[in-house]
Amino acid sequence: MRSLAIPLGLCLAILVPIAGRSETARPWSGRINGYDAYVPDLNQPIRAAAINNGVPWLPDSDPDWRAVAMQFNCIQLDIPLDYSAPDISADRIIATLNIAAKDIAGHAEIQYVPVILFGFSAGSAAAAITASSPKLSNPDPEKPPQRVLAVVALHEISRPPYLPPLSTPHLVLSDPGDKYSGLLTNVEDLTPAISHDAFARNRAAEGAPLTLISQPGHWHGGSIFGLHNKVDYKFARVWLEEVLKLRLPAEAPTNAPAMMSNWRHHPGWLGAYDVVINANTQPWGNQERMSNVAISPRASYGDRRPYIWLPSEYCAKVWRTYASTGSMPSLTPEQPTVAVNAFARTYRAAFFTLLARSFGERRLQKLSPIFGERLKPTRDQPMRVVAGAKPALGSTPDRCRFGPFGPFGPSGERSLIVTFDRAIVAGQAAIGAGSAALRGAPIFWSNTMTINLANVAKAQTLQVVLSNITPADGGPPIEATVTSLCP
Repeated sequence: MRSLAIPLGLCLAILVPIAGRSETARPWSGRINGYDAYVPDLNQPIRAAAINNGVPWLPDSDPDWRAVAMQFNCIQLDIPLDYSAPDISADRIIATLNIAAKDIAGHAEIQYVPVILFGFSAGSAAAAITASSPKLSNPDPEKPPQRVLAVVALHEISRPPYLPPLSTPHLVLSDPGDKYSGLLTNVEDLTPAISHDAFARNRAAEGAPLTLISQPGHWHGGSIFGLHNKVDYKFARVWLEEVLKLRLPAEAPTNAPAMMSNWRHHPGWLGAYDVVINANTQPWGNQERMSNVAISPRASYGDRRPYIWLPSEYCAKVWRTYASTGSMPSLTPEQPTVAVNAFARTYRAAFFTLLARSFGERRLQKLSPIFGERLKPTRDQPMRVVAGAKPALGSTPDRCRFGPFGPFGPSGERSLIVTFDRAIVAGQAAIGAGSAALRGAPIFWSNTMTINLANVAKAQTLQVVLSNITPADGGPPIEATVTSLCP
């Protein structure tokens, strides 16, 4: 039986050691203009907006896209784009950024930030043509507006006009055997016919900063096993990180929209390769693959084969390994997992459920205001996220009482719910201090960890120690502490 013998009066904090940060990140998630949105840290200026028009990132988010957002403090937005109405799509982006600048206090810069556009399948064409809208990209690359940082296309490169400006970095993720994006399949509806590979290399020869990579084991939006299998974005993450390091303005714009420089004929690096089939090589099997892969700085490129562009030496080396072996090389360690939210949840006591059934909830609420709280199916108490040493445990019993024994339930029972910045697959919990007991092992679902507690009775203090919190993306495990803070 669950008890709500007293109103929930908890003030809890989650302590997460974040190396190298003097101030705790203050993440935010919600909806802007009706679209899902996420900001890694409200304590820092927002420097760019990543616009998703395809496979959903939010609300749980993809760990690689989330890592890019955290590194550069980009706001993430799920905004639909229409390949038949690029100016309307551009207006939708601009309007949403303007609303975000008003809705998120202290971040007027959002209305001016540059944008990254991502699209899947036909959404790739929508992202590309939206990037070419004069409302985001002036046809003269030296004149404003030039607000598009980069375009990432999953499984499709299209004919004109469904292409970003020649001045804008463009990543195309191709899949072996996919009729919409395979290297040797033809660009859809283009006359005369030309393969995606030849089309991409011709565009790079025009000076477009265009990168093409063939990702083995995928099939148009998933793996070879079906549409809904997960596509990894680890190469896209590397590419974006290198582009943003070089192209993102050092300071967030405050008075006018950001002006992106013209990257047509950007120096960078170049990559050359052949395309072979029926090689019976894993992980491609007999599907098409890149072979004889070579990279070089543009300034010293001497290969006679046509090429694609790469933003930096590091990205070029990762591209060479991925293109040659079909496996991403080991990258720098993942950022530490961060707990982005925590709260305590108490459920309605059986006694009040019986009262509600007997007399009616509305009648009871009119009878006494106290029933308004007691009759809620659940009650949540939000937490703060802080960093640093663990705070001293409280010493004021009246302010730190966690649900004494009462006539309407055997003891105080609570659920502590902690959400993280990425999916969590494992972790342990233990009572560090206070009167409480665990009710079973923690429960994990996506980026949420739930710790059920019993016997939380007359506790002046409560401390729940979390250990070996292990993210699904292979990042390092962390420890954390959920604790009461009493004045």
